[in-house]
Amino acid sequence: CAKIIRDITERRRLEREILEISDREKQRLGQDLHDDLCQHLVGISMISNILAEQLAKQALPQASEARNIAELARHAVDHARSLARGLSPLRLDEDGLVPQMALLVSVTERLFRVPCCFEGDVTIEARNLTAATHFYRIMQEALHNAVKHSQATKVCVRLTTEGNHFVLTVADNGVGMGNAETDNETGEGSGLGMHTMQYRARVLGATLEFGENPGGGTVVSCSVPRRKLGC
Repeated sequence: CAKIIRDITERRRLEREILEISDREKQRLGQDLHDDLCQHLVGISMISNILAEQLAKQALPQASEARNIAELARHAVDHARSLARGLSPLRLDEDGLVPQMALLVSVTERLFRVPCCFEGDVTIEARNLTAATHFYRIMQEALHNAVKHSQATKVCVRLTTEGNHFVLTVADNGVGMGNAETDNETGEGSGLGMHTMQYRARVLGATLEFGENPGGGTVVSCSVPRRKLGC
């Protein structure tokens, strides 16, 4: 019995360390995208615009190609900034948790070109940044799984309150759990993303469930006590 407890404790410690390393890497990548890659792309766009103007003055046909390069660079800047925003840590003091969750849904829709919606007029005045980040990342992982793996044509994120709990659901109309990385009996996922979601839920004292969407597809539901977010 003591050995089992030690094994579980060691597993929890390793899970926590892996998660902390993952979050730090996401933050670093987000910062690099914003501060390094975006600046290079902005520079390419500006130089291409100058080149286009010079070619146009000489009435050379290559001017349109230079403008195309500038336009592509601008699109790449927007794309990189959207990626950086999803990787960066939460800023509860600036926007609040719910607006940032809604923004993530909007950014995901643009990046993956899958219609996504966010529903919920819930106000979460989260004061616990660590807990809020876990809740946010659970939604992010469920949302990304839906748009990347479910073959869905629509994903809807809902945030509601039930008593002393905040309830988050991510529902898609994709292929369903039969073809997903989740055990239909236990809800245990075989993928790293699923394990990460389950660990975050345990840290929050939240209930995480995977189910079939009645209209076809999958529903991921996470119910977290309000007090865990510092509300």
